[in-house]
Amino acid sequence: MIFKTTLELAKHVKINKNLEFGIIEPYIEQAMDQYINPYLGMKLLDKVEEFYVLTPEAQATKDNSDLWSKLLLYIQKTAAPFAVLVAVDETSINFGDTGHTVSRTDKLAPASDAKIAKYKSSLKDRSWFNLEQLLSLLEQHPQVWPEWQAAPQYHIRKGNFFSSAEEFQNKGLVDIQYSRLTFEKLRMPIQSLDVTEVKPLLGEAYNPLVKKTYTETQAPTYQELQLLVCRFLAHRAACVFSAVPANELDYQPVIKPLTANTSNNFYCEQATLLASEISNYIIANAEKLGITVESLSLNWNSEERKFVAFV
Repeated sequence: MIFKTTLELAKHVKINKNLEFGIIEPYIEQAMDQYINPYLGMKLLDKVEEFYVLTPEAQATKDNSDLWSKLLLYIQKTAAPFAVLVAVDETSINFGDTGHTVSRTDKLAPASDAKIAKYKSSLKDRSWFNLEQLLSLLEQHPQVWPEWQAAPQYHIRKGNFFSSAEEFQNKGLVDIQYSRLTFEKLRMPIQSLDVTEVKPLLGEAYNPLVKKTYTETQAPTYQELQLLVCRFLAHRAACVFSAVPANELDYQPVIKPLTANTSNNFYCEQATLLASEISNYIIANAEKLGITVESLSLNWNSEERKFVAFV
C-alpha cells in the first residue's frame, strides 16, 4: 500500500479529510491491481512499497533516492484519482437493513447525474494523464528500475515494425500525440495485423524484411518497403480503434475518427490505398528484392478484400 491515511490521499485528489481511511482503502487496492500493476508489475511495486515505508532519513541514503521519490509521487498521483473513480458509484449509495439508500441532510443533497458524470470524466482524464507521465519517467530511467521488465505490458514491447510511440507516429504518420498508453493499446492489434495481413501481402518479401537477411545492395529497397508497411500498419490499427467506442473507465486511444466524407473512415481508406501501393511496389521491385512474383496485384476495393473496422 502506498497510502496510510486519508490525509495522504487528499494531497492528490479532492476527498473529505475526515473520511475513515478504511472506507477508501479497498478501492485504492482495486485501483492498484486494475490500473497500475499491469503497467508497472508487482516486482517494481513491491520495491516502491519498501521505499515508501522507510523513514525519510533511510530513503535519502538509497541509490537514486530522488528518482525513487519521484516515482512514488507519480504512482500516488495516478492511484489517488483512480481509487476515487472506482469508489464513486458504490460509496454514493448506502446499503443496510432498509436496502439501498442515499444520504440526505438539511444542508446536503445528492449530486445530479450530470455533475457526477462530469466529476467522473475529470477523474478519468487526470488518472490516465498521470499514468502517461509515470510511464514516461520509467522509460527515461530503465537502468534504475530493472524490475519494470517483469511487468505484463513490458513483455509485449517488441514488434517487427514499431518499438515505441515515437516510432509509430514518425514512421506510421498517424498522430497519437506520442502517447505511450495509446501505443500500448494499439500494440496487440498491430502484432495481429502483422500476421494476418502484412505477411500475406508481402509474400516472399516478408521474411527477409523482418529478419533483415537482405544484402547490402538490397537494403535501400527493403528499407523503402518497410516504411510503406509501417504506414499501412499504423493506419490499419487506427482504422480499428477509431471506429470503436471505449468503455466508460477504459483508456481511450488518442486517435480521432477522421473521415474523408460522411460515410468512410479516413484511416481505413488510407490503409486500403497503402496496401495497394505495397503490392505494386513489390511487383515493380521484385528483382531488387530478390524474389519472384507472378502477380501481387490485388483489388483491395473488392468486396472480398475490403478492409473493415473490427475488434
